[in-house]
Amino acid sequence: MSFNTANMIVFVLMVLLPLAAVLALEVFLSRRPSWWPGLVLPCSVTLGAFNMIRLMALNFLLAQPTLGGILHAGLFILACLVPSAALFTIYFLNRKKVQQKCAETENSKPKR
Repeated sequence: MSFNTANMIVFVLMVLLPLAAVLALEVFLSRRPSWWPGLVLPCSVTLGAFNMIRLMALNFLLAQPTLGGILHAGLFILACLVPSAALFTIYFLNRKKVQQKCAETENSKPKR
């Protein structure tokens, strides 16, 4: 087995499998009948992202800001908020499906 193949296997095991597990967990939680379990992961990731942005801003204030630093900070903020946006998108799309399914079952029930 070559060195590149071993690196690829390690990358898949260490990055892609946990990412797939988190996404599958978010889909599972957002399809629950109650609305709040699906918001746990997106809110916790967003709070972590805001904490990282806060720490970066504190470090940025102590250093001399340059154009490269400002661009780096903007990309850092974007990179921190993309996972939050993805998890919130998964949540709202699945909640819409759950609400449609509940509406269909309500309409199909016989009226008394």
